[in-house]
Amino acid sequence: MSNEGTVTYELGDGVTWLGLNRPQTRNAIDNALLAELQTAVRQGQEEARALIIFGHGVCFSARNAPERVRDGRADEPEGVEGRHQSAEAINEDARGNKG
Repeated sequence: MSNEGTVTYELGDGVTWLGLNRPQTRNAIDNALLAELQTAVRQGQEEARALIIFGHGVCFSARNAPERVRDGRADEPEGVEGRHQSAEAINEDARGNKG
């Protein structure tokens, strides 16, 4: 696995694993992480059948780093607010247990 930079990259059995690697900032997305992620996704698309993105540390991502918000590049698509689900809720939905 490549552990350099803000994105880790591992390829195995036709699957690319990309890790957001800024655990000290809860994987907040800054310009460096975004650029590395775009490059890694392109590479993964050429080398693998599947691509999985995960976050190192305690969470996947804390969304945008303050500098992206300040620079006006952190717009969230309309209608996304309030649609975040916990992993448990997603797993329950996948099992058909919409309770």
